[in-house]
Amino acid sequence: MRRSVWTILAAVSLFSFGCSGLDPVSQRQWEAKVFESPYEIVFRAVISLLEQKGHRITQADFQTGVIDTEPTEGKFKRMKVSAEVRPLGKNLTEVRARIDLEEKGLLGGGYKHEQPKLAMYDELFTEIELQVYREHFLKIERRSRPTP
Repeated sequence: MRRSVWTILAAVSLFSFGCSGLDPVSQRQWEAKVFESPYEIVFRAVISLLEQKGHRITQADFQTGVIDTEPTEGKFKRMKVSAEVRPLGKNLTEVRARIDLEEKGLLGGGYKHEQPKLAMYDELFTEIELQVYREHFLKIERRSRPTP
């Protein structure tokens, strides 16, 4: 009897400490990335990328940096992306992204919340970074065009 009580206590302790790494603070860290670009370019890049990926922008406020999309429907999932873009300096801009993912029930019922995978955020930030580079080149191209 005494041995099983200790086994249960050890299992509960291990479970409690093992899950402590998933707290909201550490989750917030992988939802943000800093880009070495001016605010204007990063803000434009986030909007362009989301539109290219088929998201309909419902809000894009340049002053506050808030960008929201409508949920996009897939076969069995729907996804909504929100972002906050904020300047950290002349050429540093932070993007905080939130992916709301829902999965359709097996019997065609409603949707239930699903935790997005870390890889989804990694992919999103990689694509934003590529779009930031494109926006830099577009800005250079616009400046070099002769005015009629």
